[in-house]
Amino acid sequence: MDFIVSKVAMSIAALMTVSIMGGVFDRYLAPDEAQELSHILHDLSERMMLMAATGPGSSCAWTVPNLSSGGSVIVGVGFRVLLVSSGGDSTFSAPPVEIHTWRWDGGALNLSVLHALDLEAPVLNVPSGSSMMMEIVVPSVGDCTDPLLFVHPQG
Repeated sequence: MDFIVSKVAMSIAALMTVSIMGGVFDRYLAPDEAQELSHILHDLSERMMLMAATGPGSSCAWTVPNLSSGGSVIVGVGFRVLLVSSGGDSTFSAPPVEIHTWRWDGGALNLSVLHALDLEAPVLNVPSGSSMMMEIVVPSVGDCTDPLLFVHPQG
């Protein structure tokens, strides 16, 4: 009888140890949400730099991912800021290249008009599962002839 009681006690102790250790290590195995947001921001920034390097006429769709936990993410894209947030966590940076969130109508552009349009343009907020389109356009009208990176929601 003592043999059975000692085996049951050892089994219970082993299960408790595994449960406790699982809880301790689970914290280290779970992905860090802030780190995931930084990775998303880095991926978007790299995509924008590639688009700028590719040149005129190129376009690319980028879909905002969910967190590995399934949590949703919102990516904010503005003239001077990229913001990635989920729940109470967020991270931001300046865009790696100059971006424009307004749609060009083909009208004449000069640097003052370009700057005014950038200041008036809203920040785009794109949620997980939705895509944004990035396009390189060369206006070739007025005194603005440099390639411009436009970003807008897809669809």
